[in-house]
Amino acid sequence: MDLQILARQNPWWVDSARIRDDPTLAILSSQTVKWSPRLFHRFRLDRDRVYTLRGPRQVGKTTLVKALVRRLLEETRVDGRAILYFSCDLLRGPADLVDAIETYLEWQAPLRLPRRYMFLDEVSSVADWSLAVRALANRGRTRKCTVVLTGSHALDVSRQVERLPGRRGEALAPDEEDPLDKVLLPMKFAEYAETLSARVRGVLEQTGLLRRRIRWDNLEALYGGSPSGTWSALQLLRGETDRFLNDYLLTGGFPRPLNEFRGRGRIPTEVYDLYIRVLTGDLARWGSDERTARELLAAIVDKMGTPVSWRTLASEADLGSHNTAAKYVESLEKTFTLQTVYQYDPRRRRKAPKKDRKIYVADPFMFHAIRGWALGLAHPYDSSVEYVSNPRTRGLLLEAVAGDHLARVAFASGPASVFDAYEHVMFWRAHKGWEVDFVLRAGLKPMAFQITATRPDTDTYRSLRTFGGGIVLTETGEKASVPLSAFLLLA
Repeated sequence: MDLQILARQNPWWVDSARIRDDPTLAILSSQTVKWSPRLFHRFRLDRDRVYTLRGPRQVGKTTLVKALVRRLLEETRVDGRAILYFSCDLLRGPADLVDAIETYLEWQAPLRLPRRYMFLDEVSSVADWSLAVRALANRGRTRKCTVVLTGSHALDVSRQVERLPGRRGEALAPDEEDPLDKVLLPMKFAEYAETLSARVRGVLEQTGLLRRRIRWDNLEALYGGSPSGTWSALQLLRGETDRFLNDYLLTGGFPRPLNEFRGRGRIPTEVYDLYIRVLTGDLARWGSDERTARELLAAIVDKMGTPVSWRTLASEADLGSHNTAAKYVESLEKTFTLQTVYQYDPRRRRKAPKKDRKIYVADPFMFHAIRGWALGLAHPYDSSVEYVSNPRTRGLLLEAVAGDHLARVAFASGPASVFDAYEHVMFWRAHKGWEVDFVLRAGLKPMAFQITATRPDTDTYRSLRTFGGGIVLTETGEKASVPLSAFLLLA
């Protein structure tokens, strides 16, 4: 590869100060709300590691990577020539990837730099990219290197990682706060609140809730009926967090919709269109048909929160085959768009794969974007406000948010390159019709949760008692329920 192609993406090779001109970071600086993901602080760049960073498009993976580059240049004072950033979108295969990296390594070899840092963005665009990484590792070319690989398709990244055993720095001292496989999802509610409020951020820092283990310990204590002093502190934040939750149901956790909403008071239609174009582009790249996906998503929006079979979804979307419905849902799960929640089998203490399942759109903004596109709504923002204002449909969206956050709790309790949320977050239904919204399987015993946007009724509690106990999450926290906005700070 021509060295000048690499140099154009790495202007700091000539002058470290050129990082300040980076267009991605310039956009971040111009935003009203500047999100710094917690994940930013969880890379050990002083070790021989091969990290993967996966997550949906438009969530900010490139921004995070460029921020890491800036940290190396401005805080660690690393020689700019020690840092390679390369966007892999136009590479055809592993040979091209090896060529690009070898071109860089050969160029910088005479400098005898103590460590190199390689950021390979959207590496999942390259077929069989793991073959390139493995070949380089086998030749010792990743020694004294920290490598960060980003990708937008969970299935591709997890499958490719399986081809790299022993070549990623696994032998180094394990650190539960630094897993090799990292996921950047849209802001969870706690990040959303701490980004908008210095007060919320301060409480989360003071109580130690930025650490996964402490969050889990507090959640277990709350569930067990012995809430800690930390829980009391979180409840005092509800004046702010209740307002933030209402906004979160409109903007979701993606940075751009949040900034548009905070800056303009609404989200322009073209922003919804952008995210749909990105979604359909990914689907096309993975061999899915746009019209089929649109019909299926219209059926999922209509049935969200209701148990359905693959055959029912196929019939609703006029797909012809239940296998097609299952295949498309799996593809949309792997682009971090959908979350499938299976029924819980108490006898086997795991999911019941043959029974009807619920399907949710994981992020509220993506739900509104998909709903507007699938149903042909001309004004998606106005439609989203109407949807959130209706207690029945608002409850469905709160349910989706709770399910997504419980999946994050499960992932945080045991991060892995291969993680299937549906093995950890399920729902339960008794033969007599009693139903529990979510069963979380992350600790020694399953935890049950009911979510409602309205005042909980007798049946809500009776369902939990039939299951064996649990807690009710509401926006108001009335009738012995737990206030949802405070609870989500523990996720």
